[in-house]
Amino acid sequence: MSRLYRWATILLICLVLSPALSGVVRAQDDAQAQIDATAAAMLALKSFHFDLETTAGTTTFQDAFELKSVTGDVVRPSSFRAEVQVKLAIISLTLEVVSINGNTWVKNPIGGGGDAFIQVTGGDSDVQLPPTLLLNPDELVSEALTYLDDPQIAGTEELDGQQLTAVTGTFDPSKLVGGGTPIAELGTFTPASQPLDVKAWIDDQNRLVRIDFSGPLFAFEEGSGRLVRSITFSDFDADVTITQPA
Repeated sequence: MSRLYRWATILLICLVLSPALSGVVRAQDDAQAQIDATAAAMLALKSFHFDLETTAGTTTFQDAFELKSVTGDVVRPSSFRAEVQVKLAIISLTLEVVSINGNTWVKNPIGGGGDAFIQVTGGDSDVQLPPTLLLNPDELVSEALTYLDDPQIAGTEELDGQQLTAVTGTFDPSKLVGGGTPIAELGTFTPASQPLDVKAWIDDQNRLVRIDFSGPLFAFEEGSGRLVRSITFSDFDADVTITQPA
């Protein structure tokens, strides 16, 4: 009789938990489906505008300058232009960067050359730039959407007057070194060893409107305190032309 009671108890527990477990699985499936749809929608774009900002902590490179923000446009397949706000000691500078098919130019930030651009491709220049991963976040976002772990739909949230679907998850920066070969946009920087938290806001056309990365993206940032980078996207498929500097 006790054995029958035990089996009846187990069956009852299974019946009670089964709907809840099924609900969790469905929720995870829905979140993954949303992330997959967003990855496809972003990949299908011909162009977009972006604004990247460090909203908590600081982004400092080569122990020399702090990256404040990046504003720019991406034109597929392999062109971008950006205005990069940096701070060097007490001096604030704006770097204008243009990149076409892997060739990158930057306007002389301290003048003396008028509107002349310096080609920095291949390290033949003394001008040091932040990693292309942040100057052109296209590849970073693509990798994050592709390899987002434990995606969860966090509900609907309003952002700048838009009702957007919020999705959370984690991203392991080591995915930027696929098959042992770092993506070109990573440059000489080593990715962080621990996953970081991600929150994405998605519109009704499955396009990414904003994504926040909370945590170190690069190894040298580990242990430096709270760090949050926010990237917003707009002007999807706008008619943008990026030309090589004269």
